[in-house]
Amino acid sequence: MKSLLYRIIPAGRTARDVLRVLSGSLATTALNFFVSIGIARLVSVDAYGLFGTANVMLTLVPMVVDAGLSVSLVRFLGDGRHDRRQLLSTILTVKLLTGAVMVLAALLLREPLAVALFGSDDHALLLVIVAVGCAIANVAMALQAYSQAGRDFVGFTLQTLLPTLVKCIAVLVLVITSTVSLLSVVAVTSLATVTGLVYGIWRHRRDLTPQPSPAVLGQLLAFGKWIALTGILSALLMRTDMFMLTVYGDSRQVGFYYAAFQLAFAFPLVTMSVTNVLLPMATGIRGAEERRRYVHRVLRFTPVVAALAAAVVLLAPVVVPLLFGQRYVAAAAPFAILASVFILGMIVTPLGLVILSINRPELQTFTFLVQLAVNVVVDYLLIPQQGATGAAWGTFAAKVAGALLTFLLVRRYVFGREGCRQRHDGAADEQARIGVAK
Repeated sequence: MKSLLYRIIPAGRTARDVLRVLSGSLATTALNFFVSIGIARLVSVDAYGLFGTANVMLTLVPMVVDAGLSVSLVRFLGDGRHDRRQLLSTILTVKLLTGAVMVLAALLLREPLAVALFGSDDHALLLVIVAVGCAIANVAMALQAYSQAGRDFVGFTLQTLLPTLVKCIAVLVLVITSTVSLLSVVAVTSLATVTGLVYGIWRHRRDLTPQPSPAVLGQLLAFGKWIALTGILSALLMRTDMFMLTVYGDSRQVGFYYAAFQLAFAFPLVTMSVTNVLLPMATGIRGAEERRRYVHRVLRFTPVVAALAAAVVLLAPVVVPLLFGQRYVAAAAPFAILASVFILGMIVTPLGLVILSINRPELQTFTFLVQLAVNVVVDYLLIPQQGATGAAWGTFAAKVAGALLTFLLVRRYVFGREGCRQRHDGAADEQARIGVAK
């Protein structure tokens, strides 16, 4: 066991960085989860559904308008050939402009947007508050990426953790003062992000200089196009059910689904943690035989994952009412469906990393595009009749389609003709390298 851990988590500074990021992620997710449960118990199911829609927007919109710039920033700073301050200045300028446009659009179109997203123009103020929160989060993403690129993982973790701590304290104050309402909890969730932004500005204050470059922006966008598209599709995939429920269901069903999703999302958290550790190793694979060994090692855990999924499905009717209260009994079935397919991701996601080692990121983009299409179609067919359960089946169908595509791609590019050709090319390259050495 000890040797296995040393193989997974490298020693030294990298190990400390991994532990910092993972501990911060776990703490943030746990705090958000308990706050979400508290809000679910304090407001009506309908209000909780609207809160869930707002929370989804706060996560999704900044990722979409980021357009891969944050990942590109990390990549360009890592090669050491670009001016750090100019890169940061360029991205911050773009994000400030896009944030201003978002807030202005929310102010001018607040009523029709509120009807489209929340089902009523009574929530126009709610929409504006969410837009402000999205603008703040969008800028904060750049500063967090800057910390990540500089391997300042203390700053990176604190920029994630501080807003969550502020949100917890603010919700507690709302409870003590008996001022808990849909508007107040959304305002707290939206504006708490400013804490991470202010901390990021303070931490990188010496590098904040006004020197944006259109040429640098073009390079950043050119590099990040596939990453941006994959990220947008992934984010949309995780949030499609909520928006489809808002359109074809009602806020009560959204509340049930959001409760189920919040609880089931504990499993993607584990998957993301494992992926963060495996990513450098998986993308560094160069030989066909090494890719095959990696795939076999991942598939070895399939029986364990299957047993875990079965246990979660059996316990779902007990766990959901215990945590959220008897009002959320209807969330048990969506939770069981979501949790089972998210657990499947513990195998599929690490398996898909091997595709990155063959420099074909567009294959991942295609996979997410297919999943999104499947999700939308199944949601459209099932949500009107089954509500939250139908939405969960939409995600289930999408993830299963993604798993099948991933297995087919691995079979072709690792075990099929492509894999054999890569093995032959790799052997030829090795012989050439030996010849040069001689």
